[in-house]
Amino acid sequence: MKMNEQGLPVLSMEKPKKEKKKLSPKQIINIILDVILFPILIFAAFFSLSLLITRATKGVPMVFGYAMINIVSGSMQDAGFPIGSTAFIKASSAEDYEVGDYIAFFDYVDPNCSKPPTVANGVKPTSDPNTTRIVFHEIVQVEIDANGERWFHTKGTNNASEDLNIIYQSYVIGQHTEGGFVVSVMSFVTSITGIMVMIVLPCTIILFRDCFELINIAFAYHDERKKKKAEKLASTSENGEGVEKKD
Repeated sequence: MKMNEQGLPVLSMEKPKKEKKKLSPKQIINIILDVILFPILIFAAFFSLSLLITRATKGVPMVFGYAMINIVSGSMQDAGFPIGSTAFIKASSAEDYEVGDYIAFFDYVDPNCSKPPTVANGVKPTSDPNTTRIVFHEIVQVEIDANGERWFHTKGTNNASEDLNIIYQSYVIGQHTEGGFVVSVMSFVTSITGIMVMIVLPCTIILFRDCFELINIAFAYHDERKKKKAEKLASTSENGEGVEKKD
């Protein structure tokens, strides 16, 4: 103990240094798994939620303005879209759509405004079309109505004639796109490999880890009960011996 000039003890205010606890290999593995798996699951949840919300609000599942549609007819086979293939669509403004573009649209016509010449100034087709049928065809002609808004004549590249309906601009979902980061991500996530990596594998690892933890807890509980039982038997035995010796 330190003493001052008067010979009195001096109390030390220094706090004892705490020893840093070392992480066990099990804790390190758990941290690594959390860092890798949870961001993947969060991204998968965001991706799925975005698809559900846009499906309900826009009539087609989209992520950041991109959608993936399945080709169900042979009308665009010559353009490289056979039956069963997929096409990626990017939403754009009506002014961006030109003759020769491949567009996906809701095949709907407002009975009160079926064609551009029938639309008077200030009168517009409904902005909430029937979204039950999506068509993927080529633009072959663009018309502008009295309000300055666009209508599109469309045709399947394999078809002999134009489509019967002329499509109002707000019924267009988007135009075909081949590249981009979002398209690459959507292609991967919607593939079998992507589903395995993004959903099945993380959930399986987390499930096995949790099951392992539960098994460890169960064994620890069993060992604790076994220990307490042994201690109880030992205590009973000692008390019994003491009584015999007293007699």
